[in-house]
Amino acid sequence: MSRLYQRGPVTVQTNLTPLIDVVFLLITFFMVVAQIQRTRLEVLELPRLSAAESSKASPDESVVINVLPLGPDGEARGYRFGSRTFAETPAGLAQLVKSLQEEGANLTESRVLVRAARNEMYERVHPLLTTIAQAGITRVHVVTVDEDAP
Repeated sequence: MSRLYQRGPVTVQTNLTPLIDVVFLLITFFMVVAQIQRTRLEVLELPRLSAAESSKASPDESVVINVLPLGPDGEARGYRFGSRTFAETPAGLAQLVKSLQEEGANLTESRVLVRAARNEMYERVHPLLTTIAQAGITRVHVVTVDEDAP
């Protein structure tokens, strides 16, 4: 579309640069959100209990700590709290206590959910439970799946 003005003909064009910028920002946003969700919950086959023995807890109002399964060569991978991974050593557990205490104000009202695989040895879960108690947290739940769930 051309119009004649005092300086000469003017052509109106559509500038797609802002639209492309917005699309790239949306793609980046969704990639970051997907990464955050992936680090919160590790893919584990959880233990099964009957519904009568368990209570429901919402992961949105809880802090989640994952007991990472053993690596392919049998080496321990540690514990994951948020996006950080802590070794199963005394130093790694001390760092986990410090991280939990930094979250302290948030943890007084919420509960801690411990997620471990169904076939996980208790010797790997017990140090984590002891560490959580050392951080002064008393509302701890071990996550299980309903026995009747598919």
